[in-house]
Amino acid sequence: MAGEQATTTRIDLAELAPRMIQASAAVATGRLRLVSPGETFRRLAEGDADVVAQFRRELAHQVSSTLIWMDPHVIAVYQDPATQPDRLDAPLRIIVHVKVETAALRNLIASIGEALREARVGGLPPLEHMSVEATIVDEHSLQVADRGYLVLQGHVEPLVAR
Repeated sequence: MAGEQATTTRIDLAELAPRMIQASAAVATGRLRLVSPGETFRRLAEGDADVVAQFRRELAHQVSSTLIWMDPHVIAVYQDPATQPDRLDAPLRIIVHVKVETAALRNLIASIGEALREARVGGLPPLEHMSVEATIVDEHSLQVADRGYLVLQGHVEPLVAR
């Protein structure tokens, strides 16, 4: 439209990914009442199941918040029930509810996953084997997507929503 300017936000995922990991560790530290993020990283490296589960839940929230912030078509993001919360290197599975699926969203999800795998944060073993896997459910396919349908039609709270 005349007189309107498109606003472009340029985000460096290589800078954002370590912050997402640090924020996830900080939340896990607080929720589990650990002494410091350093202790959280140590316990993650040791494979402490409670710490890993809390860290992964918050990391899923960080990824979800990034998706909803960067893609205007995203309505809500849910943690996929198929996620294995107690393994640090297991795929981080989410269900993304969108108005319409786009190639840009698929590329964004892949880019976030790559940035997380490449991020190096003190004391934490690299997440080089953890992928971000998304089931994308748009309004048209909502009725045929089994896992997405079950979550969206159930009483499961989204990680984030518009």
